[in-house]
Amino acid sequence: MRTWYQDDYVGGFIDENGNFDVCEEYLSDADSDKYAVEVQNHDGYYDANGKYVAFVEER
Repeated sequence: MRTWYQDDYVGGFIDENGNFDVCEEYLSDADSDKYAVEVQNHDGYYDANGKYVAFVEER
């Protein structure tokens, strides 16, 4: 019998042998460094919640 497990970072099933099968990951943009290149190029930044915010070009 598989049991569902979830915390702040992952969700998935634990099988009868204790193996964990990750089905979902709950990471912020900052945790995963998803926009590292954009941040390094000064095209945006990570806010206090870890969400990427792009700078908008002024016209």
